[in-house]
Amino acid sequence: GWHNNAWAFIPTSTSGEQIVTAAGELPQLFALVQTGSPASRAMGTEILPTQEMPAAAMPLLSEVTVGSLTLGEGGSLSGDIVAIPDGVYQQFIRVTNTGVVADTQSLVALLTDATAQSANIQAIVDQVTSGNYAGANIDYQGVPAAQREAFNQYLTELAAALQAQNKQLAVTLGTPVQEANGVWNSGGQDWAAIGQIADIVYVQMPLSPDAY
Repeated sequence: GWHNNAWAFIPTSTSGEQIVTAAGELPQLFALVQTGSPASRAMGTEILPTQEMPAAAMPLLSEVTVGSLTLGEGGSLSGDIVAIPDGVYQQFIRVTNTGVVADTQSLVALLTDATAQSANIQAIVDQVTSGNYAGANIDYQGVPAAQREAFNQYLTELAAALQAQNKQLAVTLGTPVQEANGVWNSGGQDWAAIGQIADIVYVQMPLSPDAY
């Protein structure tokens, strides 16, 4: 049940074809879930330099994003990559322009400079291959709508460079904004195109069920 901006488990019982809860205040919304064993499972997490991964979680994971390398002037990358033990999971390097806020200026400069893009892509590929990672997770947020096609082209070239080394491209998409007319606006992140370019796509989604 959704109540006071949080999900809470509601104990139930069955009576014929009815599902019955105990008497009390009703949540705003219900989610009815039937659990079972999936045929396959993919579960990922992100580990930042100030964090540690609990040992109990390791066997459950199939993907771990470690980072972060942060985009800077001229397409440069700086930052630390977290070293974690090898496991059954694949490891991806996180490359981002986010901190307290998204660095849109450095991102636009990258997307409008072919030389900087080539150097940036090569730096990412070098980091991935030198550490024997499965690939890179590109978490570039605040892409202006005017740079939509340029961002697609950048990801296309990065994907090709990674694939040439048998590595994968993951892309983290931001939460879209619903406009007054009900249309969802994802800015410069072209979801349909990126879904075709990337091997893996992560989507930042809001917690509130009202968004769905």
